[in-house]
Amino acid sequence: MRPIYIIMILGCMLFFPGAGIYSQDLVGDRPDATESASTVPLGSWQFEMGYTLGKMGDIKEHSIGELLVRFSLVSKLEFRVGINSLKIIDAPGISESGLEDFQLGIKYSIIEDKLALLAGITLPTGAEAFRVDSAEPALSILMAHDLSENWSIGANLGYASLSGESDRMNEFFASLALGRSLNDKLGVFFEYFGYFYKKEDGDSRHYLDTGLTY
Repeated sequence: MRPIYIIMILGCMLFFPGAGIYSQDLVGDRPDATESASTVPLGSWQFEMGYTLGKMGDIKEHSIGELLVRFSLVSKLEFRVGINSLKIIDAPGISESGLEDFQLGIKYSIIEDKLALLAGITLPTGAEAFRVDSAEPALSILMAHDLSENWSIGANLGYASLSGESDRMNEFFASLALGRSLNDKLGVFFEYFGYFYKKEDGDSRHYLDTGLTY
């Protein structure tokens, strides 16, 4: 049986400028898997939240909260804190819930809105059922380009060192997202992303998704 994922994401972002009023559009790292190549403006704080429902056969998985706090105290440098989300798994005869792991990260802008580096780490702070065995560092290259007034493209290439019961596993990540602005408020995106493992028993995973943003 092939797994079928139904993903619904409700997100909101709050923008608090620390000095002056900024005229540029707010750029969020939600709701697609591809992280943006943009950093938040100097002196500002940005909060992104959401809810995700995933379904695979008779198993339902809820992720509630998904709070990402992004702020900048130094030019071109963004600090990131991922607050634990509440995860709930419902399956026949099984029901588990608890907080997910805490995440920290830094994003550095190399070329404004076009090229950035993202370094992060997942810390074993969540509930026992959802906690990683040890800290998992990750590093990604983030790229973006405007194809026209309405079309844009973004891509990520990344690596993470995953923890295991006996040893660690190398995970490589790649994504490609195509976005189109429909009007001043509405947009649509199409995306591919995949995970690749350098280990014989590590199965690669590939995904296609699409969505609307408002």
